[in-house]
Amino acid sequence: MMTSLLPLQIAEITHGANRSYSRHAGCKNKQRWNRLDALAHKRVEKGVLYAIDHPDCSPADIHDHWVATMLRDGWEPGGVVDHGARVHRNLVPWDELTPREQHKDVLFLAIVRALAPPRSAQNGDPEKAGFVNREGDIEFE
Repeated sequence: MMTSLLPLQIAEITHGANRSYSRHAGCKNKQRWNRLDALAHKRVEKGVLYAIDHPDCSPADIHDHWVATMLRDGWEPGGVVDHGARVHRNLVPWDELTPREQHKDVLFLAIVRALAPPRSAQNGDPEKAGFVNREGDIEFE
């Protein structure tokens, strides 16, 4: 049976898993996927695409990519998370994150790797490799 997921669908799955992990770790303020704005959806999707394009990346690389994307989107480092003010406490280097925050990047990368094949496995042509159909869906067995 062939299953197909768009990168945005994988992004939603990673967000849901990280939201659940956060809630179990005591953080109750992480928003549901359907309450995030389109820019937030795009940011998570960019992380999925980054992980697909960089199959040897580490969780620290994923975090660095997220930080760069957040800064480009106008967010600033700060001691709290304030969506209205675009301030986020995790806009710091990987080694300054708490273990709980580092685990979120580990979880994100594990989910992407489980659901999407790396593009390097596609020999430069995703359609010929059978991983991406004409609608841009990532496919795997």
